Amino acid sequence: MCSLVEDKPEHPDEPPSHQSGGIKMKRKMFSFALVIALALGASARSEAKNCSPLAGNYGYAMSGLFEGPFGFVDVGAITLNCDGTLGGFEMGTHTIPPYPTDAVQGTSNPITGTWSLDDDAINGTITSDSIVSPGGVYHFVVDDGGAVLRLSEVGGVYEAGRAVRQDPNYIAKVIAGKVKGGNTSFQCAGYLPNFPFPDFANGAPVSIIGTEVTDKNGYLFKGIESGNFFSNDLTSTTPPTSTVNADGTGTGTDTFGTPVILVVTAPGEDFFTVPLNPDFLGYCVVHPR
Repeated sequence: MCSLVEDKPEHPDEPPSHQSGGIKMKRKMFSFALVIALALGASARSEAKNCSPLAGNYGYAMSGLFEGPFGFVDVGAITLNCDGTLGGFEMGTHTIPPYPTDAVQGTSNPITGTWSLDDDAINGTITSDSIVSPGGVYHFVVDDGGAVLRLSEVGGVYEAGRAVRQDPNYIAKVIAGKVKGGNTSFQCAGYLPNFPFPDFANGAPVSIIGTEVTDKNGYLFKGIESGNFFSNDLTSTTPPTSTVNADGTGTGTDTFGTPVILVVTAPGEDFFTVPLNPDFLGYCVVHPR
């Protein structure tokens, strides 16, 4: 047999009606909390559902001119958040007249601002005062199914460049040393601020194009530097170095020992480097082969 034990109220001196009201109030509070939890869950699912497939992390590089011969180059990682805000980190170099002058490294800043995509899902706008010193409004065009954004400043400043979608897993492997050096092709474009000409007030334009090969015989850099009235062959067997952060931005040295700032993107995709050379203002597009 089992004995029946009468439940005693927690406060026996309270009238039964008060005890019953307390139970009902607890049930109401529990129901209210459950409704809030369900609403928050639905809101999170709705936000994920409504998030543009374009949202994500991109490594980018841009260059331009501001107020005549003031030149600048910007490289970094930019995040397009689902709520239309921006995140990321930018680094840059610039030249300030009068020329001849050295290219100098600028400040590095977190990226803030907003972004939006037009109804055609191809054209869009980025508004930020922190991407480069002048800041402003940028028009972008979506290419390669969202893997590439082509960028152009539209706020009265000449600036153009490109952003490539990043792969966080690939960046993590780079940081862990699990991505070995391989073969790349590259092209660097810019100008020489210490060699101005009447037709090029901020310096002679220059291009460097070439390849990097790493195999059982070691590392080999072969390139050609060319510009108005000159061309030079370049070779080196010294491997470059780099330290990469979780957002894909980083620092290092190129094959000639020149410090560089850089951003890594995704396997098989272009990434960008900026030599911190006082005699050169520009950036390099490096493509794994």
